[in-house]
Amino acid sequence: MREESSKGGLETPVGVVELRPHIRDVIKPAGAELTMYQVYMTAPGSLEKRTGYVSWGYKKIGNIEDWDTRSKLKEDNLNDEASIANIRTFYPFRYVPEAERQALIKNGVGGAILKWLIRECKCDGLAGIYCESVEPEMQKLLVEFGFKRMEQGVYFRRM
Repeated sequence: MREESSKGGLETPVGVVELRPHIRDVIKPAGAELTMYQVYMTAPGSLEKRTGYVSWGYKKIGNIEDWDTRSKLKEDNLNDEASIANIRTFYPFRYVPEAERQALIKNGVGGAILKWLIRECKCDGLAGIYCESVEPEMQKLLVEFGFKRMEQGVYFRRM
């Protein structure tokens, strides 16, 4: 990823990626914990198209239902009041054919989106981000961006 483009999107080797709030998030009630963004891609010389979506929520560690996950986070010197982000869905290529999907992965589009999310969480003053995934490609991406495996399929990155 090069950084944000002049259009406000994320510049990648294969085009500009933009994350736009899903309409339900623009009108969601106060206190709702999940934020969803639609992912749009504009390749050079092409029309913009929606490629997928990502969502995450903010939680206090004390509100995490899974006791094992909460205990492991507390072992990292975080208390029940520490706020973290939970990546709930990460499907930036949900609406593209498999061949195109592999090209987007190879050219770092998922990494650009994850880097943007990490930066947003730092700006919001969160203690970290965690994600549960059984997808080998997602697990590899998380590790590349500094996430540590806490247990089978659960990854955490401290800010």
